[in-house]
Amino acid sequence: MACLSHHTPSARASARCRSAKRWTWHAYHITPPAPALRRGAGQLNVRPHMNLQRPALILLACVTLAIAACASGSAIVTGSTRAPVAPEHVKIYLEPPADFEVIGLVSASSDAGWTEQGSVDYAIEELRKQAAKLGANGVLLLSAGDKTTTVVGGYGTGFVYAVPVTTKTVQGKAIFVVKGQ
Repeated sequence: MACLSHHTPSARASARCRSAKRWTWHAYHITPPAPALRRGAGQLNVRPHMNLQRPALILLACVTLAIAACASGSAIVTGSTRAPVAPEHVKIYLEPPADFEVIGLVSASSDAGWTEQGSVDYAIEELRKQAAKLGANGVLLLSAGDKTTTVVGGYGTGFVYAVPVTTKTVQGKAIFVVKGQ
């Protein structure tokens, strides 16, 4: 008996086909299984693993987006740091307050939001977190803008695609405002 899925005529191959619990078609069957299509001389077009590829690719894309969809930030210390504070206690200033001390420079970027405003909100939250780590109770906003990059994918699939990704960026000075401001 020959196992056509392995293209070997040995009985050992047939036993291996039966034990693998995969789609098989042995020479003693009169008709192939219902979903299988016969193509060419003795070739069987059965690819059960293909049914699992699409959901696996969708899951991989979702996981990649979830990981990549976070805001990122950085901080450069230029003054004296203080004890860290909670990010919700960090206030955003558009104009410099009367009495403050500069602790450092902070920046953040995000492409995580479903809307442009959502991405800006994530970036501002990350800016607050970076300033809070330095012990700042305020951020003097210096700039806000966009950065566009291109993500290229599809290698090994026969298709290559490029997707532009716009990231919202914000930069500011981490400051400690003297109480009463």
